[in-house]
Parts: sequence; C-alpha cells; structure tokens
Amino acid sequence: MIKLQFPFPYLGRLLQPYGNSSPMGLARTFMGYSHGYNYFAGVAEVTAGLLLFFRKTTTIGALLAFVVGAHVVAMNYCFDIPVKLYSTVIVLMAAWLLSDNAQQLVNLFLRGGEGRLNRIKAPTLKNRAWFLTGRIVKTLLIC
Repeated sequence: MIKLQFPFPYLGRLLQPYGNSSPMGLARTFMGYSHGYNYFAGVAEVTAGLLLFFRKTTTIGALLAFVVGAHVVAMNYCFDIPVKLYSTVIVLMAAWLLSDNAQQLVNLFLRGGEGRLNRIKAPTLKNRAWFLTGRIVKTLLIC
C-alpha cells in the first residue's frame, strides 16, 4: 500500500536489455510498474491481517490470507524471489486456521451445498483480572 517493496522502475532499469534481467528483477520491474496492482495487493494483505484479529472474522481472514499468500508463494517460487520459506509458512498458518472448517468449506465451494462455519471459541478465564488484561493488551496491539 505504501509502495516500498516494489518501487516504480528507475530509468536505468527500463533501459536495460530484457535478456539481462534476472527472474527476480523482472518480477520487481513489472510489479513496481503497476500502481493499481500494488495497492490492490497491499489492501488485500492488510485486510486479511485485520480480519484475523477477531474471532467472528477469523475464517474469512484466513481464507483471504490463504488466497493472497498462495499468490505470493507462486511469485516467490516461480520468479526465484528469496523469501520462499516465510511466505510458505504464512500460507501453512492460514491453512491451519482453516482446518477446523475444512469440511464445511469443501461443501460450500466444491459441492455447492450449505456451509455453516464453526467459530473459534474464546478461552474461558476464571480470573477477571486476566480477562481485563487480555482485553487491554489486544486493544493496544490493534491500535
């Protein structure tokens, strides 16, 4: 969203012969050229992260994180971008969050049936002080 990862290609890069481009350099050039795609990908990644903060939206956030992350993993592996392990771990974490609802998601997306999703249950804290501390820490983290 802030255009730091894929800046617009500089003139020397644009004048370089195509055959001299590395796969990663080529990916950075075409990703940096498109302002709209950068903003679209950034908004999708940030939205997925924000949806993961709340139990009611965890499944949709994990689904969005899985799809966006799979695209990033494909780019990293296909264009030899060196953060393959980190992006793969993000996709695996999103898949793990979706695992509780795997049967319902398969029924919804592949079988055209009804998919009633299970909500992640909050841990029950007996001590009110720990409950309030958790709420305060979560609010500060989100802010």
